[in-house]
Amino acid sequence: MSTTMEQGVLGDVAGEVLNSLYWDLALPRDRVHAQCEKGWVTLTGEVERAYQRSSAEADVLRVCGVVGVTNAIIVAATAAIADQSRKAGLRAGAA
Repeated sequence: MSTTMEQGVLGDVAGEVLNSLYWDLALPRDRVHAQCEKGWVTLTGEVERAYQRSSAEADVLRVCGVVGVTNAIIVAATAAIADQSRKAGLRAGAA
């Protein structure tokens, strides 16, 4: 396979990944981002519910040409709990 052909196929995979995320109505379109490199997709962003995080990963895994997914999407509730824990630790350390 030529380099130009590989780039075209990989570009198609990235486009299909973005398309699959776009059409998932459970996902906020402006808060989930995908980066594709050699068929490996990295998901980033922040969603409000855990099912949205799982749904994004499932959408991407169904795309032909995707070899794996790193799901780095943060669930807002989890982020809020971590932030509260961090602030509590800072207050405890200041006392």
